[in-house]
Amino acid sequence: MTKCFFIRYVMLSAIALVALSLPFMAKADIIYSFVAVDSITGTNIRNAKCLVFEPGDSVLVTEGIPVTPSLGNSLIIKQEVAIILPPKDARYNFFIDARGYDTRVISVDVSAKDDNRSISLGEIALLKTPKRLDEVTVTATKIKMYYKGDTVVYNADAFMMPDGSMLSELIRKLDGVTYDERGQMFHNGRKIESMLLSGRDLFNGETQSLINNLGAYTADKIKIYEQTTDRSKFLGYDENADKPLVMDIHLKKEYSFGKIISANGGYGTANRYLGRGYFGIYNDTFALSAFGNANNLSDSRDPGRQDYWSMENTGASESSYLSGGIMYQYETLDKK
Repeated sequence: MTKCFFIRYVMLSAIALVALSLPFMAKADIIYSFVAVDSITGTNIRNAKCLVFEPGDSVLVTEGIPVTPSLGNSLIIKQEVAIILPPKDARYNFFIDARGYDTRVISVDVSAKDDNRSISLGEIALLKTPKRLDEVTVTATKIKMYYKGDTVVYNADAFMMPDGSMLSELIRKLDGVTYDERGQMFHNGRKIESMLLSGRDLFNGETQSLINNLGAYTADKIKIYEQTTDRSKFLGYDENADKPLVMDIHLKKEYSFGKIISANGGYGTANRYLGRGYFGIYNDTFALSAFGNANNLSDSRDPGRQDYWSMENTGASESSYLSGGIMYQYETLDKK
C-alpha cells in the first residue's frame, strides 16, 4: 500500500507541475532567425536590418536584433538576425534591408499552436542595388516612413539625393514636413521646436545651423516625436500640456563617432567669394561642433537645393552673409 501510495503521489505531483507550467509555456514568445547573404557570392551581410509590419499597416511591430552566435574556435561565424514575436495566429511582413542592397519582403505566418519556439528561416539572399546608368534609371523598393509608437521614423536611404545635398534638402522631401518663409519647420501643421543630433541638442534649437552644414549622406534615420527638452523647460512650457515636437537626426554608424568635416568654397572676379564649412567630433561622452558661412554673392539659399548659381538669383541689391557658431557638450556618468 505504501509503495502504491508513493507512486500515485509522484504521478499526481508531476501532473500538477505540468498543469501549472502550461500557462507560462503558452505565453512564451516565438523567435525567428535568419542569415542575410549576398545573392551572388553567398557571403554573410553583417549590417542587415529587419522591420516587421502587419500586412497593409505602417505601424512597426518590432525590429530584428543582430546576433553573432558563438561557435567555439570556428573561424567562420555568420551574423544572424533574430525577431521576437508574440505567440498568436497572425501573418507578418519581414522587410529585410542592408546598405547597398534592395529591400526584400517575405511573409511569415505565425501559429500560436506551434510547439517550436525557435524557428530558423535559413539563409535569405539579397540582391545588390543596381547602379544608375546614363540611359536607364533603376529604382529600388525602400520603406520611406513608418510609425514606431508615437514616433514618426523616416528612412534616409530611401530618398534619392543628388551628390553634395545637405540635410536641409533631404528634410524638404519628408512627407508632412514643411518650411515657412522664415525657415521654421512644421510637421503636419505643428511647429518643430528643436533639432537633435542623435539625441543631442548641439545648437540650442537653431535648426538651420545644423541642417545647412551636414551632408544628407550622413543621415540614417530621421525621427519626429514629442519631448520636453532642456530648452523647452527653460522657456517655461507646461509639463501637462502637449510636449514640443523635436526632430532627431540619427547618423549612420560610421558617422556617429569620430570626426565629420564638410567644406566648400570659391573665389571669382570683382573679389567675389563663397565659403562654407562644418566640423564635428563626437563620442559617447562629449560633442564638439563648429560651423561657418560667408559669401558676398547675395545668396542666402541653403546648399544642396540647386547645383548651380547665377547672378539672376541675387535680385537688384547686393548683400553679404556671415554666420558661425561653436558648441561643446559633456555628459557626466549620471547623464547630466
